[in-house]
Amino acid sequence: LLDAINQRGCYPVRIVGEQQRVETVNQVNAVHSGSPQAVELIAEVDLVTTAVGPQILAKIAGAIAQGLVKRQESGNTSPLNIIACENMVRGTSQLKQHVLAQLPENTQAWVAQHVGFVDSAV
Repeated sequence: LLDAINQRGCYPVRIVGEQQRVETVNQVNAVHSGSPQAVELIAEVDLVTTAVGPQILAKIAGAIAQGLVKRQESGNTSPLNIIACENMVRGTSQLKQHVLAQLPENTQAWVAQHVGFVDSAV
């Protein structure tokens, strides 16, 4: 799936309501959360989304925390938003707690100023 997304550079989202429509999300990269590339990208990008399943959020928090430490150390103060696109309520809030638990105190304060954790439900 990751290879297919990276090959296309986009993916469709089906929006269902009274009328159904398809929107295309462009300019995307998909990376495995356990890869060194994920940590590097978190230090650089402006949006991080997950689609790993609710049970996996705690397992990916370490890579996100490492990326945030690297982002702070590199001086990148551009806003970053993180959205857990999971089949659960307040998934991003749960992910945030897992991430903060793995961060040093000074980085937690930095994250509060520069990183948004946006709840969404799928």
